[in-house]
Amino acid sequence: MRPRILIDILWALLITGIWLTALGLVWISVTKTQLGYEIHRLKSQQDVLLERNLRLKCEIAALYDLDKSRRFARQTGMELIDPGTVEIVAKEQPK
Repeated sequence: MRPRILIDILWALLITGIWLTALGLVWISVTKTQLGYEIHRLKSQQDVLLERNLRLKCEIAALYDLDKSRRFARQTGMELIDPGTVEIVAKEQPK
């Protein structure tokens, strides 16, 4: 009767080992899927940040050029005028 108990214990350990291995594989698969989603989310966020960075660099370049233009204008004796005093004259359309 003693060998029968030993065989039952060995079978129980084998089945437990198989179940633990299966659970481990499922856990790895779930973790891999979650990490894939996280990578996708982070890449999307990176794309948004890269686009925002490019826009800011363009804005900095435009502001720098505007500042450069203003300095040139001051050096050549030009002055700023009040935007309310500017009149736009449109060319008449032919009839």
